[in-house]
Amino acid sequence: MKRLKRILLVFGIFFIYSNRYKIMNVCLKSKWMREKFIQLTMQIPLIGRKFLQGAFK
Repeated sequence: MKRLKRILLVFGIFFIYSNRYKIMNVCLKSKWMREKFIQLTMQIPLIGRKFLQGAFK
């Protein structure tokens, strides 16, 4: 049983990795999800600083 779970986990990870951009596009279609994603990423200091430096040059 443990072996079956591991095999399914590996295949699941592979599927998600190989389709990551399709999954991201489906998730970010919603305006609400896009806004939450941007808010979340802007709270990360490195990303927020880089974005703001590029936006106001």
